Parts: sequence; C-alpha cells; structure tokens
Amino acid sequence: IQRGGISDRFPPISHDPDPFPTLALDRQLLRYIYRNALSNACRFGGADGAVRTDLSFDAKRNEVRLKVTNEPGPSQESLMELSADQIESIFRDGARVLPDAYAGKEIKHKG
Repeated sequence: IQRGGISDRFPPISHDPDPFPTLALDRQLLRYIYRNALSNACRFGGADGAVRTDLSFDAKRNEVRLKVTNEPGPSQESLMELSADQIESIFRDGARVLPDAYAGKEIKHKG
C-alpha cells in the first residue's frame, strides 16, 4: 500500500486494518477497478477537490472494500435527481452516464 500521497489532490491511501493483511487478489482486475474509480472521481467530482482512497478489509466477511471519493462536482444536483430505474441501469454491464445526459437525466445503455 502506497504510504505517501502524490499531491494535495491525491492524498495518501488510508487503510484499515493497519497493517493491512497480505491478500491474494487479481492485480490486473484491482488496477482496472481502481483506475476506473479514480477516473470517475476526477471526471464527475469537484475540479479542485481532494480525491481520497480508503481501503478496508473485513476478515469476518472476507471482504475488501475500495472507496474513492471526491467533493461534489457541478453536475451533482442532476445526478441526485436520477430515478431509481436510471440509477439501477448505471450498474448494468456496458451502461454509461454520458456528460450530455445530465441535463435530461437520460442514461444510455449499450446492448
């Protein structure tokens, strides 16, 4: 786990427990998920907000949680107004919330 932050915009990764246990994970998949979360935080969050990463492990549930957050961006209010069906469709394979979709709250889904 990286100890030092890259900059004020990307502070150090926080983790729980400390020290974090050694886990056998798919590094390529984890890298893909993390880069996507970072990209979304930068794209949809505040332009000058600190992008924070929190990593946790629940031994009882055998669960790793990766949380990437940023301050709300200019489209936050539009995103908060999405319907339950629209929110559900975001998590379908291949779904995208497109920048032009914020105004009309329309979510486009491939496939």
